[in-house]
Amino acid sequence: MTNFRIYALSTLFGILFVISSYFLFFNEEKKSWIIGGGEEGGLYDASVSAISKVLKNKNGWNVEVRRTSGSVENMKGLNEGSLDLCLLQNDLPGSEKIRSIATIYEEVLHIIVKDKNASLASLVGKNISTGKSGGGTYSLVSAIFPSLGIKEGSVTWKKESLKEGLSNLRQGKRKAVCIVTSIGNQMVASALAGGDLHLLEIGEGMSSAATRSYPFTQSSFIPQNSYPVSPGIAIPKAKITTVGTCVVLACHDELDESDTYKLASAIHEGRVSLTRQIPVLSTISHIGDNQKIQFPVHEGARKYLLRDEPNFLQNWAEPLALILSAIVIAWAVGVALREFLVQRRKDSLDVYFEQLGLLITELVDLKDSNRLQAIKIEIHKIRQETTQKLVAEQLLANESFIIFQNQLLTAQRMANDCTSFAEKKDSQSLES
Repeated sequence: MTNFRIYALSTLFGILFVISSYFLFFNEEKKSWIIGGGEEGGLYDASVSAISKVLKNKNGWNVEVRRTSGSVENMKGLNEGSLDLCLLQNDLPGSEKIRSIATIYEEVLHIIVKDKNASLASLVGKNISTGKSGGGTYSLVSAIFPSLGIKEGSVTWKKESLKEGLSNLRQGKRKAVCIVTSIGNQMVASALAGGDLHLLEIGEGMSSAATRSYPFTQSSFIPQNSYPVSPGIAIPKAKITTVGTCVVLACHDELDESDTYKLASAIHEGRVSLTRQIPVLSTISHIGDNQKIQFPVHEGARKYLLRDEPNFLQNWAEPLALILSAIVIAWAVGVALREFLVQRRKDSLDVYFEQLGLLITELVDLKDSNRLQAIKIEIHKIRQETTQKLVAEQLLANESFIIFQNQLLTAQRMANDCTSFAEKKDSQSLES
């Protein structure tokens, strides 16, 4: 009996030791994060929701998504400590304590007007809607408008939601609505679908002047056929030159380095999942030294970026001459190989661009309803093939791919609209 008790007690203490060791050494504390996005229904809001899911799945963290009015409010939240992470418009005047983790996607300035003959000069002396005071649109447009020939104080800024701004524009209370957002924004698409609102062209000269006068922006454009307005019809008819900037996932510089490393890891390694939820997130990328990023890269994110960099002393034990020779040879081969692969990927995407362009053209002038189903199958096949090639890194997740994704969405919407139109027509024919 005594031996049994000794055995039982030993077993119990052994179990307790294993459990306590697990909690002391292996069970990492669950992190809780508050991430700031944007207005409900907007791309900021959708993007941080997708990011929060990846963080939960990757590391088991508790993540709270907090809706805000946009970049300005997010910046305030980081500085005050009410937010741990958030999306920020890169051009936004910021604090020296703010750090970047990754670039998320590009945003471009859309200027929406009611008068299709409107020009930049026609905005002088008028009321211009620029989004809520907590968003980043006002910060950008108020900074670049003087370089567009519109002097400071010559327009009246109206800080209101996009929905309110569009309503006031239709009522004649606003001359224009400005919004800095990604191409394909659903609220913009819905507004333009009515046919009574139009996109104003800035022009290459003005765009270049704006980017020279205001840092952390670049010349950009809204591609042809970015927004469907009716069955078989999309606008703009030609690309519209404008000004763009990027959105970054940001944090405070006091955020723990190891935590930031894990954040960067989860975001970059979860890109495929993020792209499936929101196509524009396919452009998530590391922040390179050549990028015009206002907020420095957090050291934890930088260490993740450099995680595969070899130790110099461990890998370069050969004589200096041999090292230099190897570097020169590797550089030459690497440059040639990179250019070959980049060109190969570009050519591959160009093929799909051409295929999609032909399908869109066919949808515009579609006369054979029997052909519609075949077109929809071809569009679906193109989506499947390009997604598979993106995952396999046979296509580059760059600006061209985003433009292609928007073109693909346009083709799908046009095909769906044609289907609805055909069904309605058939129904009317049967009734008559």
